[in-house]
Amino acid sequence: MSFDFKCKNYNDSICHNMLTPTCLVTALTNINTDGSAPLALKSRVSIDPSHVPYKNWSDSASVCSWVGVTCGSRHQRVTALDISAMALAGDLPLEMGNLTFLGYLNLSRNNFHGILPEELAQLV
Repeated sequence: MSFDFKCKNYNDSICHNMLTPTCLVTALTNINTDGSAPLALKSRVSIDPSHVPYKNWSDSASVCSWVGVTCGSRHQRVTALDISAMALAGDLPLEMGNLTFLGYLNLSRNNFHGILPEELAQLV
């Protein structure tokens, strides 16, 4: 059995069709990288009255199914993170800069403190 599908070569070899072994490994690596940023954020949250990240963000489910996370339909990468009005408190981890497809970030009506990770500036 052979595979004729090709990877489209963007910055991180996003798959044009997810059926090739190389594309599948690349896609899984990318989505796992994207999942690590919200998990790192979850670990840095000190107050979570709604328990949304605590209960919903888990490595046992796809990051694309997490509350507040939106993924692109074509490449299944995190494109938006909206955790506004969750009354969360904590600081932002450096891993947030790994969300290379992030186009929208809403952290309003929370109480994050500390220094904004420099890696977030690279997402523009």
